Amino acid sequence: MIPVAESESPESSRWSFRPFESRIRLFAMVDLHAYSDESETPSRMFCVAGFVAPLSEWERLDAPWTQALRQFSLAEFKMADCVQGQGQFLNRKLYDRLRAQSRFLDLLSSVRVEAFAAAIDLNAYNEVASTIEELRALGFEKPYYLAFQQQVEAIANGCSHYPPGEQVGFFFDEQKEYQGKAKELYDSVKRSTNLDFIGRLGTIAFVDSAKYPGIQAADLFAYETKRHIAEVLEAKGRPRKQWMKLRHGRSIHVQYFNGPSIRHGCGSGQQRVHASGTCGQGPFRVKPKRSFGQVLF
Repeated sequence: MIPVAESESPESSRWSFRPFESRIRLFAMVDLHAYSDESETPSRMFCVAGFVAPLSEWERLDAPWTQALRQFSLAEFKMADCVQGQGQFLNRKLYDRLRAQSRFLDLLSSVRVEAFAAAIDLNAYNEVASTIEELRALGFEKPYYLAFQQQVEAIANGCSHYPPGEQVGFFFDEQKEYQGKAKELYDSVKRSTNLDFIGRLGTIAFVDSAKYPGIQAADLFAYETKRHIAEVLEAKGRPRKQWMKLRHGRSIHVQYFNGPSIRHGCGSGQQRVHASGTCGQGPFRVKPKRSFGQVLF
């Protein structure tokens, strides 16, 4: 995806902000691009969500998205700020904020992208935190890493309908606190010898959301997924119009780690996991062969 703006950062320039032709060479073997971002309601829910599509689909989104940012005088689009009237949307009228939401949702509807999300009930997660720490290597027990791993694996498995050999280039929003170990985790999964999707795993990068419309689109989806689970699936309320518009005509896959699924996964851990062996084979002591989250849709 073409970045919105250039950057002087030498650390990130390799992935994000070189001329488009240079990035094509860096991702020469990667035709599928996946963009993911996270959204959290503290002490309640954590979600990582995003989209995967061929590079050609993302290219079709770049210019219209950038134009919409200019239309609404935004450096980037953040769904939570738009809904709540915060950040760049501070003091903007509700009508204008709803108009912005509708515009960016329309843009997402104009491209063929598949949606994936992993959500975690934080209360349930914290109740069995000690058991999770026994199943995950030190430093990888935080919810971010479970959602991150689930997102990577779900997207890789979900691309089975593409020709063999086509890899996915993964882009996640920059997270200084987590991205170093997340890269270790990604590399550990790639080194696995008994996972049939690892051939899909291409390059991974953590990029500035302000420069990547795909990350901003993922932010929108993560926010709406989190709200839909809390307000509709749990509280039995009505779906938001934004969610219905997001879902229309699109394949959406959401894995929800709620109380029962988390307890089941921990309780059946010895039957559902395999030892990773020596520390040289990755940061896990044990690792699920398949997800134990509840598949929502």
